[in-house]
Amino acid sequence: KCQAMGGLNYTKEPKRLHPNCKCEIKKHPLGVNIMGKLDGAGSRENHMFNAGQKITVEVKNLGPFAAGARIQVDDEIWKSSGFMFPGKSKTFEFTKFGEIPLPWKVMVM
Repeated sequence: KCQAMGGLNYTKEPKRLHPNCKCEIKKHPLGVNIMGKLDGAGSRENHMFNAGQKITVEVKNLGPFAAGARIQVDDEIWKSSGFMFPGKSKTFEFTKFGEIPLPWKVMVM
């Protein structure tokens, strides 16, 4: 019974299927979805959160002019979207290793 449950994801801790069960149940954080909006040069968004070993940051130009953004992660890694036309988006992935959940600090400007 326990082997059949192995590798599955649950939103709540599952019931033990038999008395004296010693199976290890690990908690993994679910995805974090944070949305923000930048208005003009000098505008910035800062977010701190806990997540897994990989995060995805999507930048979308809501228009009406060509614009871009810079992303800084953990005060170290910088990436730039370059100029994007209205309606276009660019996705960036960042990874780091350590015990889950990992603290992330993301700034978009």
